[in-house]
Amino acid sequence: TTTTTAPARSTITELTDISSNDGGNYYAVARVRIRNSQTSAAVNGASVTVRMVDDRGNTTNRACVTDSTGRCSVTWNVRDTRAPVTATVTDVSASPVGDGVQASAVLNHP
Repeated sequence: TTTTTAPARSTITELTDISSNDGGNYYAVARVRIRNSQTSAAVNGASVTVRMVDDRGNTTNRACVTDSTGRCSVTWNVRDTRAPVTATVTDVSASPVGDGVQASAVLNHP
């Protein structure tokens, strides 16, 4: 019997809405967590690209690099009237290589 183990990949294990509002501006904030698919260890130093789209279709790309917990955050300051924002992780460059799976979350106006 031959057992084949899939290679380790960097995978998105969390995409969390941590948005805030100061009364006039909406800070759409997405926190991403990247882990090793085999060991579940945090992936430090992963470059993460997030596409953010407001409710009017305006788009921006934001990037961050994960820390020792495997987490990083991106922020887009938009007017209150443009909420919510949808955040989609479009790329993870890391070691081990990213698994290619995208993740999306709606960042609601707090």
